[in-house]
Amino acid sequence: MKVKRLLIGCGLILWLTGCASSPFFPNNGQVVKSETEFGVLKAEPDVYKGGTVKLAARIVSVEPSKQGTLVVAEWLPYPQSEYDGPEDIGWVSKGLVAVYYPDKLDAEGSLYGNKFLAIGKMVGVTDSQSKLPYMTARCLHVWKTGAADIGDSADEYDISEERYCAENNPKSPKVS
Repeated sequence: MKVKRLLIGCGLILWLTGCASSPFFPNNGQVVKSETEFGVLKAEPDVYKGGTVKLAARIVSVEPSKQGTLVVAEWLPYPQSEYDGPEDIGWVSKGLVAVYYPDKLDAEGSLYGNKFLAIGKMVGVTDSQSKLPYMTARCLHVWKTGAADIGDSADEYDISEERYCAENNPKSPKVS
C-alpha cells in the first residue's frame, strides 16, 4: 500500500513538473519593465550598451532588408507573466525603440500594432536624428493581433503567436 502511494505521489510530481510553464526567454538580462527604466534607457542608453536586455513593445513600422528586419516600436511595460503578453497601455506613446532582428518576419508577424517581447544585446542608439535606443534581438515573441489588444479576443486561444529566433546573430548594421 505504501509503495502504491509513493508511486502515485511521484507520478503526480512528474506530471505537475511537466505542466509547469517555462519562460519564453532565459532569466538573464536586464528587464525594461517600468516607465522609469525605459526613461533611463532613452536618456542614457550607454548604461545598457553591450548588455542583454528584455523588453516589450508594439510594432509601429517594419523595414525588411537582405540582412534582416528593422522594427521601430513603441515601448510597453514588460509583463509579470510572459505568457500574458505585453500589457496594452493605450496609444499614448512612452517612446520608441529600434529593434534589429537578423532574419525575416512573416507578413502577419510584421503587422502594425502587433505586440512582442524581445531579448537581445543593447547596441546604443540609431544614427538618425531621432537617436532611438537600439538593440539587436536574438529572439522575438510576437502576438499577431494587429491593432487589437491581446485580451480583445473572445477566445484568447485563437490568438496567433510566434517565436522568431535567429540561428546566428551577426553584428547589427548601422541604422540611419
